[in-house]
Amino acid sequence: MISFAVALGLLAVEEWSLPIERRVCEGLSYGVWSEPDANGRMVPGAPDSSSFEAHFPVDGFDDRQTCTWYTHQLSALDERRLPSPARGTEFRLTWLRSFHHPMSFRVFVDAQARQARLEWREADGAGGYDPGQLARHDVVLLDDAATASFLARLQEADICAATRQVDGGEDGAQWIFESSGSDTYCLHDAWSPGGALRELGHFLFDYASVPDDERY
Repeated sequence: MISFAVALGLLAVEEWSLPIERRVCEGLSYGVWSEPDANGRMVPGAPDSSSFEAHFPVDGFDDRQTCTWYTHQLSALDERRLPSPARGTEFRLTWLRSFHHPMSFRVFVDAQARQARLEWREADGAGGYDPGQLARHDVVLLDDAATASFLARLQEADICAATRQVDGGEDGAQWIFESSGSDTYCLHDAWSPGGALRELGHFLFDYASVPDDERY
């Protein structure tokens, strides 16, 4: 990935309390940049990683972003790793916009009851820079029609079979799709996608009342 490269700086891997991500990033020394100082200089800054937990499987990514950018953002959102539900499916979209607040959308679908619970979070920083702190958190129970609509969009997006996008851009948003079942886990990382993936995201954004001009 080359998107948001400006947000990355130097940080020793040993300074990160990431039991799984450290294995992915062993030998690398990347971290996050702090805000410019009084002289306008960007200097390396280390977020508080004392309470960080692993969010992705060891082989989920092949670069530095797991142990730096993504995990830092998810920790600021007070997110936790997707479980492996005994019945049903748990889905998450992590939405990291370069200059807007980072957000996460988590949906649990009970396979027996065919009901879904949508939980979304928003921090007060920026997805391409310092994520800030958790600012909003809400939970919505989806009715039968909304649950069916979500499942139809999830099936159409088919994140388990989606072709991985390896190129990003200077500005835009990273969309990290995850789906976990009793014996399956799928991860799809895309930069400002279109098509069915975008439609799935917009379905979730509607519940958080995200303005149209902030959707990218």
